[in-house]
Amino acid sequence: MKPPSCDLILSSGFLCFSSHAGAAAALEGRVKPEAYVGTSSGAIAAAMLAAGLSSAEIRRELGAQRPVKLFRPSVRPWSGPVGTRALVRRLRDILPATFAELDSPLAVGVYDVDDRTRSPLLLTNGDLPLAVAASCAVPFIFQPVQIGGRRFADGGRVDRTCVEAWRRWRPGRKAVVELVSKRDDGEYGPRDGFDGESSFDLLELRTARANASFFSLGDFDGEVERARAAVGAQLDAVQRGPQWVEVEVR
Repeated sequence: MKPPSCDLILSSGFLCFSSHAGAAAALEGRVKPEAYVGTSSGAIAAAMLAAGLSSAEIRRELGAQRPVKLFRPSVRPWSGPVGTRALVRRLRDILPATFAELDSPLAVGVYDVDDRTRSPLLLTNGDLPLAVAASCAVPFIFQPVQIGGRRFADGGRVDRTCVEAWRRWRPGRKAVVELVSKRDDGEYGPRDGFDGESSFDLLELRTARANASFFSLGDFDGEVERARAAVGAQLDAVQRGPQWVEVEVR
């Protein structure tokens, strides 16, 4: 069967790099993403996918080092004890310099820390590593990232998937949503099989949260394989028929 065309949305998840790497491996060749959205840790994986990296390359890069290696004290600790300069440098090693240089359209989820509405926003152009770092800037840990005179932080704080912002950015499109979740009860998915012709616009696939910390990625390879197997099984179930039900993705 020809892989269905859709967008791919990767949710936030605290240091859930193994979850995203496993999902990327399971989806490779089975769906054909036309654009990508990522928030927080999902922004890094989505940016790599949009840059044309394979799932094997993404797995290697995301599992390359402990997160603490990218920690540097902030020059303004009152706005966050950890700066993002080391993270930006690392991202410049593996990503293109700008959104315009990507193979596919990409949006990363952030929010403006000076906007009291805390509305989720998508960054879609300009300096790519800086935007991805902003999406990863967890409040109270990382200093917000300044872009164009505005201060942005981790969009997962206000919307883990930024689905509504995606709908405004890509109206009328369908998407697969990888949602990192503690719950795994099988109650997820679309109302119809994912064949590119059914009426739903979101297919939610769940991966488990990673057991990672700033000081260790834990059983990274084992968690990648578990996420790959879980997403693969969910895709198989979708193709068998309409037995899944639609749920809230926020």
